[in-house]
Amino acid sequence: NSTDNAGNVETTKTTYAALDKTAPTTSDDAPSGWQNADFTVTLTCSDETSGCASTSYRIDGGSWQTGTTISITTEGNHTIEYNSTDNAGNVETTKTTYAALDKTAPTTTFLSAPQGNSRVSGNVTFDINIQDGLAGINLAEAYLLINGTQYSLTKTSGDEYNSNFTITVNTTSLTDGWYWFNISGKDQAGNVNSTTARYLYVDNTPPTISLVEPPDNTYNNTGTLSVTYSATDDGASAVNENMYCEVIVNYSNGTQAAVDVNSSYNPGTQVTSSFNLPQGVYTWNVYCNDRQDDSGDASTTAARTYIIDTTPVNITRIYPTPDIFVCSIPEDYEANSQLTIVVETNDTPAGVEWVKANISEINSSAPLIDLTPNPAGDVWNLTIKVNDTSNYSFRDVNITFTAKDKAGNNYSFWGSVDPFVTVVLYNMTTPPLR
Repeated sequence: NSTDNAGNVETTKTTYAALDKTAPTTSDDAPSGWQNADFTVTLTCSDETSGCASTSYRIDGGSWQTGTTISITTEGNHTIEYNSTDNAGNVETTKTTYAALDKTAPTTTFLSAPQGNSRVSGNVTFDINIQDGLAGINLAEAYLLINGTQYSLTKTSGDEYNSNFTITVNTTSLTDGWYWFNISGKDQAGNVNSTTARYLYVDNTPPTISLVEPPDNTYNNTGTLSVTYSATDDGASAVNENMYCEVIVNYSNGTQAAVDVNSSYNPGTQVTSSFNLPQGVYTWNVYCNDRQDDSGDASTTAARTYIIDTTPVNITRIYPTPDIFVCSIPEDYEANSQLTIVVETNDTPAGVEWVKANISEINSSAPLIDLTPNPAGDVWNLTIKVNDTSNYSFRDVNITFTAKDKAGNNYSFWGSVDPFVTVVLYNMTTPPLR
């Protein structure tokens, strides 16, 4: 208030004097690290004296704008500068924060891997590249997914933005069948890409071979071996691929006699391989591989024996020899005495199956008799009961011998037995092949 010269005193008045020499303080809530979705940064001004008048900011060196809310919608690691001014005109020193946005998943590539819709077996190696130009690769979360199960990758080269990886998978730990093999790449923002994939059939089971003919220990007299077989493999059928098969024929000493290769065998079909072979004893078997290039799983059948014999049975001897008497005087003869003829044979490699005698001139009711094999070897016995011939005139009795080996080769010849009144004699010879 004031007083004049007359002593009058002014009514007291009040006024204010405010002094604020401190600039305001502004803070931000920008998240640390990379984000994978649009977000907002909020600026908050504080001034305890004169109060905040305005807040300004700019992004990546652009024009200054007034406001406290900043929307981040474009990808990148953005630089945000900001400050505030209070009501006393104090301007805050510019501050800097960062807002990183990466909405794009990494790119994933198979550098080396089996082609899709193909087969794999054993150990399979996958070489992989993962790239991410913004947030960078999360190296700890690089995987190969096998039907969703994670298998960690091993980094072989590169940096956090562009890296190569490898993994070797032992497919024998998997059940045969179809699997998705996916690359899973994750960046530092949490974006995941697992769309790069191969659809592969795991096949660690060898083919199944079925032998149709011929059976084991088959004999043949034509010199032809015809092998019929079929083979199946689930893996080959699943990917519609052919197989590799061989029919292998060996001599009895184990050396190879012949082989028939089918390098484009269609699984499940029945096929026949034929061979023209000389006389001999052979073994044969079938080999099949479930890969057409003979590089996969294989099966081999047990060997079967096949005997080719194109030679007729050889009759080497008949005895008693000509002019050998069973009895020499009538007193020695007894009714129903037995007469034995022995036939010696030889046949290789098949061996003799049977020797028969046609004795129709002696016994028309049972004209064919099978000779009895002798355990000692290729010796066959024919035993005939000789009836009393005293009432008969002298005559020749013809006996026909027929032999057959196990391959079906026949041999026939004629011999004769001359019965007398008082004696019975043999007049057997080895005639030529009939």
